[in-house]
Amino acid sequence: MPQLKAVSASEHRRFSWMPFSHYKFAKGDQFIPLLVNEFKLASTMAPIAFIKKGEGYQPILIAGLESKRNLLVSSEGYWLGGYVPSHYRSHPFCIGKNQDGKELLCFHSDSEFVHDRIIPGESKPFIQGEGLSTDLQEIYDFLKSCQIGSQNSDSFCSRCKELDLFMPWSPEIKLNGKSKRFTGFYCINESKLKNLPDTDAKSMLETGALGAIYYHLASLPLTTSLETLYYRQAKASESKDSGIEYEDVFTGFADDDSINLEW
Repeated sequence: MPQLKAVSASEHRRFSWMPFSHYKFAKGDQFIPLLVNEFKLASTMAPIAFIKKGEGYQPILIAGLESKRNLLVSSEGYWLGGYVPSHYRSHPFCIGKNQDGKELLCFHSDSEFVHDRIIPGESKPFIQGEGLSTDLQEIYDFLKSCQIGSQNSDSFCSRCKELDLFMPWSPEIKLNGKSKRFTGFYCINESKLKNLPDTDAKSMLETGALGAIYYHLASLPLTTSLETLYYRQAKASESKDSGIEYEDVFTGFADDDSINLEW
């Protein structure tokens, strides 16, 4: 588990960080939390599914076929997909909560990108004056914008649940000649979607939820892309070939480093 600490102007005045240069910190993430306003860009890389979250649902990107293995990260730590989910963009920072439920800007204290000193010309300070540095304030603002996206995602899932659109989704894949079936995932029931009353369908269309649903549905067959990555990485590992080509596995949208909150 990552060691999270809340940023403190008094305790971390001399602390700094470097922008991450690889994605090795994400290699163990078989599933990646996703915002509904990321569906368009993420839908070309891997399947977008839903998991239970309390009484509701949460969208995720399925990034691996085995536990604790992210196929979208190469053995050298390169990101192989075209779009980087917002979940990773603020690393090594995130928003956490204290025992009273107050939200705090936190950092992964065990990250190799965090330093207990400022490295001139290389690292960026946590603190300037009595508050966050300009660079860290930008990251904090980004994280706050992601929270708005998370609220939108919760509203989207609540509406889909209200309309009884979720159904279990258990895709079957083959790894090394053996069949394996995923469980615990959900997808939108396309038949029920097509039979929505006109008023509900119109509402979903006007909010952009209908478009998000079809990006989700279009992504479901991309378990085949993950299978391709699985075998190519296995082949690269056997031959110790770090120059293996991945570009043709993915098509479509590139990462424009933006998140459109108007979904």
